[in-house]
Amino acid sequence: MNRGRRIEWVDQARGICIMLVVMMHSTLGVGLALGGEGWLHGAVAFAEPFRVPAFFVIAGLFAHRVMDWQWRRFVDRRIVHYVYFYALWVTIQFVFKAPQIAHDDGLPAAIGAYLTAFVQPFGTLWFIYLLPLFFLLARLTRRVPAPAVLIVALVAHLAPVETGWLVADEMADRFIFFASGHLLHRQIFAFASGVAANPLPALLLMAIWVPVQSVAQVQTHLPGTGLLFAALGTAAIIAAATIVTARMGRTPLATGLSWIGRHSIVIYLAFFLPMALTRAIVVKAGVVGDVGLASLVTTMAAIAGPVALYHATRLTGLGRFLFERPRFAIYERRARDRVLTPAE
Repeated sequence: MNRGRRIEWVDQARGICIMLVVMMHSTLGVGLALGGEGWLHGAVAFAEPFRVPAFFVIAGLFAHRVMDWQWRRFVDRRIVHYVYFYALWVTIQFVFKAPQIAHDDGLPAAIGAYLTAFVQPFGTLWFIYLLPLFFLLARLTRRVPAPAVLIVALVAHLAPVETGWLVADEMADRFIFFASGHLLHRQIFAFASGVAANPLPALLLMAIWVPVQSVAQVQTHLPGTGLLFAALGTAAIIAAATIVTARMGRTPLATGLSWIGRHSIVIYLAFFLPMALTRAIVVKAGVVGDVGLASLVTTMAAIAGPVALYHATRLTGLGRFLFERPRFAIYERRARDRVLTPAE
């Protein structure tokens, strides 16, 4: 793999994942607000077993490239980087959340909730909180044989870890997916290459997989079935992304999905506000009576909002710190690298 060239299907897969995540938050929120479920709830339920696992697998695909970096550079690019964006955006979220908390429970409760968010990940930002921890864990175990890491991660995933601390619980549950992307990246890229060369078997398997999982995930509760659904769903996302890249080339759909994937963290960081605003408008105005359609409108707005904000910061130069980290890194970059570091 060429280090200087982006791999299109990876961006496509990221795009699919972030759209599924935004759709889930938007749809469930609209359903609660309107007191019912719509046709989009079915898609959200179907994607539940693999939506986040696929995101973590994709996040781990290129982790091997940074495992031998000097520690200062590693900490800067893979820990401080995400800490900055988490701290910034949890603060932004609390600007909107704190008044209601203070009104209901008092100002000390609002301050306490804000400080607690740095120990107990807040709201939609828990993914950003876990990423640097996963990179650090992968770095600390890089000398451990891959099978041993995967076995321990699998045991942790299957074990009923319920400490009440979201960080410990989610790390135990999710690290198997990040580690799989990291340690099995060669096999994953080989799978994608095979699909690109001959997509028909993948298409046939997906046509079988969709109805089978739709029934099985409702009626089957055996241990390990969740992991199986996660693996199959992740493979389906990778296959779909590969087929889009190979067959649709530079069509508007493909380029748009690729752009969303390249900027998936931008969307992840900022989608909460346009989602909440659109949901409030849809519910209070009552112009969209169908829950499914209201969920779709909210999802589209939640994706379009961060895209518009990102372009506004690029065009005006104002607020670029929202998506690009200023120069305060602990690693001294080469002169040509001394620029804002984008959120990616």
